[in-house]
Amino acid sequence: MESDEIIRLIQLRLTGELTPEENNELECWVSASAVNRDFLHAVLQEKLLSREYPLYHGIDEEKAIRRFEATIGKHKRKYISFKHILRAVAVLVWPLVMVVVWQWKAPQPENSVTETIVPGSSRAVLTLAGGEQVELTGQTEQEILVAPEIEVRQKAGMLAYDMKGGERTGRGGQNVLATGRGGEYRLILADGTRVFLNAATILRYPVVFDDAVRRVQLEGEAYFEVAKDTGRPFVVETPGMEVKVYGTSFNINTLRINEIQTVLVEGSISICSVAAGREYRMCPGQLARWDKISSSVKLQEVDVSLYTAWKEGVFRFSRERLEEILGILANWYDVKVLYQNQEIKDLHFSGYMERYERIETILKALEEATGVHFSVWGKTITVSK
Repeated sequence: MESDEIIRLIQLRLTGELTPEENNELECWVSASAVNRDFLHAVLQEKLLSREYPLYHGIDEEKAIRRFEATIGKHKRKYISFKHILRAVAVLVWPLVMVVVWQWKAPQPENSVTETIVPGSSRAVLTLAGGEQVELTGQTEQEILVAPEIEVRQKAGMLAYDMKGGERTGRGGQNVLATGRGGEYRLILADGTRVFLNAATILRYPVVFDDAVRRVQLEGEAYFEVAKDTGRPFVVETPGMEVKVYGTSFNINTLRINEIQTVLVEGSISICSVAAGREYRMCPGQLARWDKISSSVKLQEVDVSLYTAWKEGVFRFSRERLEEILGILANWYDVKVLYQNQEIKDLHFSGYMERYERIETILKALEEATGVHFSVWGKTITVSK
């Protein structure tokens, strides 16, 4: 069917004037491809229609009709009521129908519209003290000169600094490892501490730690397995707070909307709120929630695997808000998420998903559990109820 015929049927659907025969025609077109189905779904969203209506309420009706006809061509076939229908709904559906016209006429790939959305992988960018940047992937193996007489090895998605008992002189300055959206990487620091960097994460650290303290700066999410050194505490700085440890395993996540989460797997650490000037000691199995607005800290007992499963290739959620879940998926699959209304964000979900699964599988599970609908175009996911 031609595009103007599809537009006519969609408009009749919006006004409730479809005959059984016309409805069959539209359903045939919808069932022909997922692309057609998603177009129709986007237009039929009541929330979107009601939200767009005030913006176009003041448009001159005759002008809207002339503009519409000039764009798609006047309909000169047997459908006598077409112009009447146009007059009745042009002001309301004009912006939506024109989106459908433009997108439906635009060339579409023969394969799935979600083909460009893939899970994250081992990739990062290393910035040396002098500003030089080195792209890292899980497939390459190389040695990198990070400072005079100091080399690091990159292999199988891991960057390893091995000082082989060298001096603690602080030589080499600071390095920065950034994963970006859709990336992850592993790192062995000069003291033997292992760090697992999640997507959209930046870690700043010295090439060689000094004698007093081992200090790094984190933005994003990372899991630390700190090498024991009773003489030098290990400190992780995040915006507004820091974690001090002598040897332990823990996870820090600064990507949450309103808080920074720190969960302790083993050992002992303390959470220091810079603004409050107070230190909180943690025990294994505890989660510390640092409020980004009030700078307050709350401790609670949790299942730590909910917060560390990502480094084992798994997403685990327990009564998690949909907005937080989709924020995690957006970073991992490098996509943009749009919401048709704010209420959707507060839906909750519990479940277990493979981290390297196709995004269609994950979205389908979320649809079935929460009742929302996802429309995917390129690398943008629109959520509707």
